[in-house]
Amino acid sequence: SKEESGKLSTSICSGTNLLEDSGTALRFLRGEAPTPGDLADPKTNISKFAPPVPQLCGKISAPPEVNLSSAKVVFWRVGQEDVAQFCFETASVHPDGSYCVSSLRPGKYLIGATEDDDEDESSSRYASYYPGVPERSQAKEIEVQGQGKTAHADFALLSRPLYSVQGYLRGAPENSSEPEPIKIMLLSAVQDRFHTVAPAELEPHGVFMIENVSPGRYTIFAMTQNEDNALSFLSEGVDIDVAGNIEGFKLDYVMKK
Repeated sequence: SKEESGKLSTSICSGTNLLEDSGTALRFLRGEAPTPGDLADPKTNISKFAPPVPQLCGKISAPPEVNLSSAKVVFWRVGQEDVAQFCFETASVHPDGSYCVSSLRPGKYLIGATEDDDEDESSSRYASYYPGVPERSQAKEIEVQGQGKTAHADFALLSRPLYSVQGYLRGAPENSSEPEPIKIMLLSAVQDRFHTVAPAELEPHGVFMIENVSPGRYTIFAMTQNEDNALSFLSEGVDIDVAGNIEGFKLDYVMKK
């Protein structure tokens, strides 16, 4: 894609594609003649020769106290689980729970939905995967077909508990020489946005508190992040299972080399 400066850029999502979906790019790189479907309108990037766009629509259900208009539906293409935290499509949910997306390429997908209220400080959150299960390993694939066909996926949101992890970083310097603050990170074994946890800055005396953690298996570690977003690790990574609130967890500070 072209940035405002005019430079071309790509990312882990847009620059990586399945071979079967890369016909246009391959024909261009090989110097082959384009097909009618390759000749897109530069204003809309949609070819007048292209087949009708497929859709995936459905309805989310939840208890009356849940504001469905604040929910998000997320779609991950099957086979790209290793980049599911970064590469996904989303759809907004209408107040009646209905949603519809027409930006998905034909293929098989996993679907999830969750409340998307950043100001919610509740001890639980409504979230689930299609067809209404709490874990992504239990999710059922749904296929999006071409030629303008519409796939349907209705499912219910489930109440999921949220926990906290409290502890301290032993040996952390009180007056850190690090240019950026020391943070404690929880990295989930399930790489998708439902299990992404915001890092917590280290408090005085090496204390930390990480909140709004979904149940599951994580790796916890201390780190800093510089202006180039490069990470420097300041502890070993420790695997933990979060099935309730955790208190007094200990990490050992390791000076950056």
